[in-house]
Amino acid sequence: MKLPEILCYAVLVACAAFALFTLATEECEATTTQYTNVRVLAFTSQYCGPCKRVYPMLVRIRAAGVEVRIIDVDRQPGLTRQYGVTSVPTFIVQVYGRSFRTHNIAIVLQLCNLRF
Repeated sequence: MKLPEILCYAVLVACAAFALFTLATEECEATTTQYTNVRVLAFTSQYCGPCKRVYPMLVRIRAAGVEVRIIDVDRQPGLTRQYGVTSVPTFIVQVYGRSFRTHNIAIVLQLCNLRF
């Protein structure tokens, strides 16, 4: 991971804690008003309790117009390996070509610029 990406991720975590969405560097600016440039990859498992708890929120994000792809790690191990996922739930949010990885659904909401 490059230094600008590490800095951007650190800023995202801090901002999510305060329910804000700002990024420190210009290249990482990713606020969205149109959801055509936002995609969420949700890596889950049918045996994962936390995955089951976040599923309704993923449905709401999809209903808001964000492309959400729910990937079962047991059924799609190749895709899981391709993205380097080692634990679930893992969310990869792609915003304007930039990818952000997290295990926290609140950060996914912030990256999608959604409030429920």
